[in-house]
Amino acid sequence: MNGQSGSCNDYKEEIIKLRKSNEGLKKQLQQLSAITMANVDALYKMSADWSCMLELNTAKFLAPSGKPNQQWLEQYIFPKDRPVVLAAIKKAIDEKSMFELEHPVIQANGEEGWTLSRALPTIDDAGNITEWMGLAIDITSRKRAEQELLTIIEEAERQGILKSGSVIIE
Repeated sequence: MNGQSGSCNDYKEEIIKLRKSNEGLKKQLQQLSAITMANVDALYKMSADWSCMLELNTAKFLAPSGKPNQQWLEQYIFPKDRPVVLAAIKKAIDEKSMFELEHPVIQANGEEGWTLSRALPTIDDAGNITEWMGLAIDITSRKRAEQELLTIIEEAERQGILKSGSVIIE
């Protein structure tokens, strides 16, 4: 022996334990991912400065890119909405706080949709942001219902059925 303690069998047993533990963690991660995807429409990972979408897992809501995507802003955000999205990103980066925004997106089918997007920074020991982990919820139906309600209220006000700012309940 060369003076080291532990036999070859001890190392083999330790490796077997580590592999079993790794398999258990992998299974738990898969279960957590399945639960999360049942409640959200997209999961994403962004670079520290949001210049690159590192990952996107989505079913039907957004078009998947399949690889790191530096054109994510152009692919998913309409030009008219980019300043608002970028301002919210800047604020979250500057404050090292949660990014949260409801905003229009370009859906997988090319149509306008709406999302509630939230992301949290991953911060290293030195206090630097290393990446962002986020999720997006499709709120398109809710936004369309809100718009329909506003249209009905405006029409009722226009016809004099409803006074501006009042609600009639029968």
